[in-house]
Amino acid sequence: MLRNTLFKKRSVVFNWLFSYIIFLIIFLVVSFLIYFNTTAIIETEVNNANKVLLNSAQNDMDKILLEARKVSLEAFFNVRVQRLLYLEKDISDSD
Repeated sequence: MLRNTLFKKRSVVFNWLFSYIIFLIIFLVVSFLIYFNTTAIIETEVNNANKVLLNSAQNDMDKILLEARKVSLEAFFNVRVQRLLYLEKDISDSD
């Protein structure tokens, strides 16, 4: 009987409980929406930052490889280096 009086459709306890449950559901739904939007934004920002870092590393490596190519071409066309390549006798510290 006590149970029937507490949860009657027009009782104060029923109205109070119903309103708090609705408030809780709305709060949870909004919290989940905010959470998922925040994680999507953070994921996008992290991916963008990683792309920037990768592009920077790629540019740095491209510069280093270009510089190495220039040095190798200069060594290839340098007459003094060519003479060293075809030198047949051993080079020692006393020469």
